[in-house]
Amino acid sequence: MVASLAALHLEEGEEINNFTQTLQAMVTDTTIRDMVREHLEENPGDSPETETWKDRLPFKQERLWIPPDDKLRGRILQLYHDSLMAGHQGITGTEELVS
Repeated sequence: MVASLAALHLEEGEEINNFTQTLQAMVTDTTIRDMVREHLEENPGDSPETETWKDRLPFKQERLWIPPDDKLRGRILQLYHDSLMAGHQGITGTEELVS
């Protein structure tokens, strides 16, 4: 699938850098979802009181809810900080990407 998307992307004349950033964002999002799902499976008491669940993930106000776990939140910040799409944004830029 990635190869066909790359071919489509290049046929449309868009930059490969934008395609790489899009893939990186998708991988980062999937990774975060997996991390939250795993955390809640291991710590069911951390589950929020919310009516909205999608794919075994809690959402509040249409946004993925992140458990109040410093280690997990630190790992998420690290993912965004190290992401190719982030560039070098500094503290404020990384916070904006996460929020």
